[in-house]
Amino acid sequence: MPDRRPPITTFPSAAVPDGTATLETLDSALRGSPADQTEIALLTDRTAVTRYANSEIHQNVLQVDTRASVRVAVNGATATVFTNAADVAGLRQ
Repeated sequence: MPDRRPPITTFPSAAVPDGTATLETLDSALRGSPADQTEIALLTDRTAVTRYANSEIHQNVLQVDTRASVRVAVNGATATVFTNAADVAGLRQ
């Protein structure tokens, strides 16, 4: 009997490289910060949903989402921004 299940569809957000490349990206973004203090938190989550119709798999969806929280302190004032651009340019912006 042939496999009639549809393929899993992935909706990529910001590209997240392997661990070493990720640390290099974060390190580069931190070094380029003109602020007195800079903190970057990278959050990645995966969500998978399977929909059924007539007791058969109708749709598989896998979503990988990456977000970064960037907090800076300048002259005693702090600001926090959130972005889904997990590359050096996006984090520096």
